Amino acid sequence: MLWGELFWGLLAVVLVLDIGRVRRRLLSLTSLKIDESDRDPDLVWVAAPGVTVSPEVQQAAMAHMGAHDLRALDLVPGTMSLAMAWSMGCHIDISLHRQDPARPGDTGAHAFVAHRSALEGLGVEEARAKLASFVALAREVRRRTGASHDIVIAPRLAAQQHNPFFDAGALQVKLGDSILPVVIGLPAALALVLLGPLVAPWMGTLVLVLHHLQQALAVRGTGIHVRWALVQGLFRIPIDLAQWIALLRSAGGQAAAIDALRPTYSALMAGGVDRFFSAPMERCPICIEGSFGRRF
Repeated sequence: MLWGELFWGLLAVVLVLDIGRVRRRLLSLTSLKIDESDRDPDLVWVAAPGVTVSPEVQQAAMAHMGAHDLRALDLVPGTMSLAMAWSMGCHIDISLHRQDPARPGDTGAHAFVAHRSALEGLGVEEARAKLASFVALAREVRRRTGASHDIVIAPRLAAQQHNPFFDAGALQVKLGDSILPVVIGLPAALALVLLGPLVAPWMGTLVLVLHHLQQALAVRGTGIHVRWALVQGLFRIPIDLAQWIALLRSAGGQAAAIDALRPTYSALMAGGVDRFFSAPMERCPICIEGSFGRRF
């Protein structure tokens, strides 16, 4: 019993630390202000499937880019579900994003605007039709634009109906080819939360309560607005399970789509792979640096 209380006590500490971590990240996001700017023909808007960026949001974003000398800007909706807001805080580390321009970029998985040169040779239309392609494109744009890229909250941008970070393709791009950490980790965490009160009545009950309050406490007072946050938090377990099931279903659909494309790729590969590569470069096309080192 004592060991159980100690174990779930440590879990309670982890939950509290996570509240602080996600809260700090969300507080670091700047919110767009209503502003007007002349349309720049060299800027291209790319929205994820199902997302519409109003002219008002576009003008505010372009004015923000001009004021901060940016070549690309990623937008996060200002109002969303509690589960999606928590996911934003888990997947977007804006401080690290700004400090280390060479790291793979973060994205809110909704919309971004970038200078046309940053999109040269990339599949923009595919990104508008497929969320995984959108996330991959957003990360590549961040890599190309470096420190002149930022992420902001757009209060008047409507959020997607479903949490984009529980789409198998998008999550696979974000995590690096494997969604197993979420597929295995989420049900394992829920099992610990539900088992806690039975094994360690005091600390286990505290963990259960913290689990339901955690997301609402992290989002409260940030630039992201969540309606009835505490009420949504009470239903966190069924909501998490529903998102987990949606993730598994999208993973099955992704596997079927890949199998359907295999004949096409086999035919393309039959002619050799040399034609898919540009000529070797002796200098980085972004920073013009001549000494290369291993990054990935």
